[in-house]
Amino acid sequence: MADKNKGASLAPEDHAGGGSIPDGDYLIKESYAGLFTYAGVVPEGVPAIMVLYRADDGSEYEQPYKAGDNEHLVPSDDGERFLHPQGEEARIYKGGAASMWLGSLAKAGFKINGDSVKQFKGTRVTLVNTAAPKGRDGQGKDKVIPLVSKVLGTAKGPGPKVATPAPTRTPGATTAAATISATASPSNGAGDLDATARDMILTILASAPDNTITRVKLSTDVLLTATKNPNLKAHNTALKKLAGDSAWLIENASVGGWSTDGETIQLGGN
Repeated sequence: MADKNKGASLAPEDHAGGGSIPDGDYLIKESYAGLFTYAGVVPEGVPAIMVLYRADDGSEYEQPYKAGDNEHLVPSDDGERFLHPQGEEARIYKGGAASMWLGSLAKAGFKINGDSVKQFKGTRVTLVNTAAPKGRDGQGKDKVIPLVSKVLGTAKGPGPKVATPAPTRTPGATTAAATISATASPSNGAGDLDATARDMILTILASAPDNTITRVKLSTDVLLTATKNPNLKAHNTALKKLAGDSAWLIENASVGGWSTDGETIQLGGN
């Protein structure tokens, strides 16, 4: 039992954070227009963009981003978009959590198209907790919300390119491909290509019908994709081998962000 006479620690490392999702890299496993009930405190719920994040260790976090109020917004029955309850023009509240989250995605280079909230599924992002909107009553002044600082990859391919100064090359400099080859694991002939294979598979799954693909077709698609990429062409066979290995697919399912029985692979976990 806690000591009732003991006050709250003033040490910064002991302070409780306002956010429940640690800063880091995540896969957006699901995103849809829904109603957030604040754990039942608001039974009717409020319109919010509901996002399910998955970390590399397999842990998952659901984060609601409030989009407005029930008088002006309601989620469609399929969770695809927000509508106005009276058929008028629907608008997400500017300055709210949903607006901030969408703004952070756009700033990070994500190309938002149309009104479907589900278009963010399959995107890999880096999250950073940021001060939340204070709200009209000021109750949110000490809270934070996770916003996107970087888009690592999307359902359509890798993240947006960021211009960087050209590196100074010196005689005998090692290329990225050579570095990968040099650190290859003798057990599977790929080593650091494991992470590359996982990213490729995630991208392929995100654009596959029903986000599902067979092991044989997946390995073929990985081979074709790697062959067209100058940086991966030399490793296309090794990448194909990983994508076609039932045991590897099962072993990497959790961290990769998919589920599989070894023969059929589907985006998202069980």
